Amino acid sequence: RKDVAALAVTQWGTRAVQMLFDLFGKDDVTSEELLKELAPHFDKLYRSREANHVLKKAVETLPSEKLHPIIDQVRLAGPTDVAKHKYGCRIVDRLFKVAREEHLS
Repeated sequence: RKDVAALAVTQWGTRAVQMLFDLFGKDDVTSEELLKELAPHFDKLYRSREANHVLKKAVETLPSEKLHPIIDQVRLAGPTDVAKHKYGCRIVDRLFKVAREEHLS
């Protein structure tokens, strides 16, 4: 499991990790753990052509109250910088669409 971030940046690995989020779904603690393992690598992942899809899938799959690892990382990376990035903007867009306001503030 500790190599999930390395897997997420590869062409086929990104699909595999996305399928894990689909498989475990929003109610499974495994999805939360998977997100927690990815979060420390956020800077690398949101800039990746492949891995940004994994982050988007996490945002789409997990309930709003479970997205704090990504929201915290966006704050640390600088929301404006992430939003201006060609792939990072996709994650910010998804967060605004699915996260409740109280989780974003």
